[in-house]
Order: sequence, then C-alpha cells, then structure tokens
Amino acid sequence: MPDTYEFDRTKPFVPPTTTDGQIHIIAIGTPVAGKEHIVESAMARVAEHAREHEPGTLVYSIHKELKTDGSVAEYVAVETYADTAAFEAHQKSVPFVEEQQRAIKENVWAGPLKVYFTKPIAGYKGR
Repeated sequence: MPDTYEFDRTKPFVPPTTTDGQIHIIAIGTPVAGKEHIVESAMARVAEHAREHEPGTLVYSIHKELKTDGSVAEYVAVETYADTAAFEAHQKSVPFVEEQQRAIKENVWAGPLKVYFTKPIAGYKGR
C-alpha cells in the first residue's frame, strides 16, 4: 500500500506528483453512525465547487461503499489535480475549508481520513 497522510492542517505539506506533475489521490473515511448525511452534503458541495470553479481539478469523484449488513459505509474520494497549484487551490477553496471545519466541529469522522497519493498504472478513464 502507498504511504498515507492523515490530514493535519498544522503541518506544511507538499504532495508527491507523477512525472507529468499531476497529483492522484484516493481518500477514504468512515463517518460516525448517523452523520452520513453531513458527509454526503459536504462532499456534494465541495465537488460542485470543484467542477464549476477549479479547472485544475481534473477528477473529483465521490463514492460510497455498498453495505448490506447495516454497518456504516466508508466513503472514497478519487481525485486528480493538474499540478501542485491546482491541489493547493482546492485545499484553500472556501467550501473545502468550511466543510472541513464543520466536520471537526460536529465530529463527523469516526477516525482519521486516510489519504493515498498514487500513480495510475493501468486502465482507462472512459469511453
């Protein structure tokens, strides 16, 4: 598994990039039971802002684990940024910052988010 980075805004951080300068991220988090609606509305808000106002955010796709046993599902974000500047712009966007602060204030996450910086090795984006 690749190295992970647990979000800590007090640390300076320069994300690893691929040889073309892009940043590829898979982020995984489990909300506190009963707070899934907060996570979903926050992620939808951030995704909409990224689509409308962040041209350097190339991919921003949020997924929810399918569960049949009634347990709390994990949420997975798949993200690609054109470069470090695009990643930083996303991290500093008003919706991202506000929703992150809200998540902390309302204790939304059951544990730390796991963030994997990756590089594509096979597959395709679509047809």
